[in-house]
Amino acid sequence: MCRVMRDLGFAVIEAADGGEALLRIKQTRPELLVTDCQMPGTDGIRLVRALRGSGMTMPIIMISGVNDAVITRIAREAGVNHFLTKPVEFHELRECLRQVLGRLPNAA
Repeated sequence: MCRVMRDLGFAVIEAADGGEALLRIKQTRPELLVTDCQMPGTDGIRLVRALRGSGMTMPIIMISGVNDAVITRIAREAGVNHFLTKPVEFHELRECLRQVLGRLPNAA
């Protein structure tokens, strides 16, 4: 996923878990967050709730290996802008990024 995002022209910052992600996001203030639903420590839903609770408004795309309407609803209620189910195809990610951001960094 990181390689694809870089190929599309994004500067990518990675984190090993939700807690590290929260710290990095607060330090760098990215224009977009792509997060997994399930991560060690702080899961994706808790991460999104913490970010939204602190006033962060960047678009958030959540990815999950589970296609479950309840999880999708909870994610959206937490503040997720778009939800993708694994495996995510390149064209699907690219279109999602265009929808969420209104553009891509380059002409990919």
